[in-house]
Amino acid sequence: TLEPGEYTVIAVIDPDNAIAESGESNNTAVSTGKLSVGDAFVDLSPVVSRIPDNGILGGSKISLEALVTNLGTMPADGLVDVTFYASLDGTLDGGDIELGVVSGQKFKAKPGQAKKIKLKTVLPNMPEGDYRVIASIDSTTGFEDREPGNDQFVTSESFFAADAFIDLVGAIGALPD
Repeated sequence: TLEPGEYTVIAVIDPDNAIAESGESNNTAVSTGKLSVGDAFVDLSPVVSRIPDNGILGGSKISLEALVTNLGTMPADGLVDVTFYASLDGTLDGGDIELGVVSGQKFKAKPGQAKKIKLKTVLPNMPEGDYRVIASIDSTTGFEDREPGNDQFVTSESFFAADAFIDLVGAIGALPD
C-alpha cells in the first residue's frame, strides 16, 4: 500500500543483467509526469429513478426507487438507510413529508458501481400540490461516506398529489303536507 502523495514511476527491465544484450544502459524508463496517489474512500450518491404518477391521491400505493452510486475509490460494503421525501419547494426541510425509509439496506458496490434501492409504500394524505421527490442516504455501518454534500438528490420533475376525500351529498325529497 502506498502512502498518499506524488510519485515518479520507474520501470526497469532485466535489473540484474541476466539477459545478454547489446546495450545494457537502456533498460530503465522514468515517467515524465507524476502519479498522484490519494486516500482510498467511499462516496455514495443517490439519484431518484422512479417517482409516483401524476394525479395520485393519498392512500394510494406507490413505488419509489433510488439508484445509489459509489463515487469513491474503494469498495463500499455495509448498511445504508435511504429516506424518500415529498417536497413542494425542492429543499429538504421541516415542511417536507416523509414518504418512507429503506432502513439497514445491505449495500456492496465497487467504485463506479450503482445499486437500485426500492421502496413500496402508501402515499400519505397530504395537501394538494406539485411535489418533487428527495432521496437522502445515510451510511449506518461498515464505512464512512467521505463526501456527505452529495448524499441528497432532488428530482427536477414533480408529481401532483392531493388528499383522498369523500364528498357526500344529501337531498331531502318533498315533505308531506
